[in-house]
Amino acid sequence: IQINRIQQEILDGLMLGDGHISFNNVSGRYSQGCKHEEFLTHVRATLPFKWSPLWFDKKNSCYHLKSRYTPSLHEFKEKWYPEGKKRVPPDLKLTSNVLLYWYLSDGCLTFGNKKKFPNSKSYRVVISTDGFIKEDNLLLLSRLRDLQIEASLLKNNRIRIKAESNQKFFE
Repeated sequence: IQINRIQQEILDGLMLGDGHISFNNVSGRYSQGCKHEEFLTHVRATLPFKWSPLWFDKKNSCYHLKSRYTPSLHEFKEKWYPEGKKRVPPDLKLTSNVLLYWYLSDGCLTFGNKKKFPNSKSYRVVISTDGFIKEDNLLLLSRLRDLQIEASLLKNNRIRIKAESNQKFFE
């Protein structure tokens, strides 16, 4: 299966989020869980893999998507699991596609104290990166700064985009 540049960027964004690649010696399988069926349907239509049917896990209230094993994912396995544990690749480039799918896969908006400030329109962009080690998150912060997007690492090891960079992040 051929994976073009845009699909590679999308896959990188998904891998920064909740994407997972299980692997054997010669191939890999992409999988992801999400509470939004529409998102997984979109991922399925966007990436050129052969897919198992989507299914709903009642226990965890989320949908699951898995590709079939394909040698095309072996390269991604080497890139994202260099020693068997998921790590941010040191040569990762944050493109608009990578940022978009990273946010869609594992980002959210949080709003300030709505009880105290009910008319406030301020929000924070938070991306769950707590599955990565601090070194990987510091690399991501550096890559965001390279794009003039200011961000910080929260105590729970998640990345928060600073308010003044929200618009730039979404552009």
